[in-house]
Amino acid sequence: MRKLSLCAAVIALLGATGAHAAAVKGYGAYPCSHYLRDVRQSSQPNDVELHYFEWAEGYISRLNDEQEQAGRSPLPSLQPDGFGLEQQLVFIRNYCSANPSRLYAEAAIALWNRLVEKNRPAS
Repeated sequence: MRKLSLCAAVIALLGATGAHAAAVKGYGAYPCSHYLRDVRQSSQPNDVELHYFEWAEGYISRLNDEQEQAGRSPLPSLQPDGFGLEQQLVFIRNYCSANPSRLYAEAAIALWNRLVEKNRPAS
């Protein structure tokens, strides 16, 4: 029953981002607490964190591609000034620390939303 609830949450989140409702696989299907535990218990925590983050990068790239396919403008940069990969890793880490029961995919979606904000022209 819990897995059904998680799947429903992911489908709802994907709909909120404009992405197709699709099952999330890989690291994105794990709760943030699993990510945090894997990093904490690893003898090579940086490598583990990077493996997860590479999943998030692929997921965000797909979201960006879907923007273009839907006739919307994709983000011009997935590494805007002042929000490079290190800052994005910290964002994911902080999101998961604050939301351990959320899926890692939700952390990636939160990062996507921050990238949207960072790509808005300054007014």
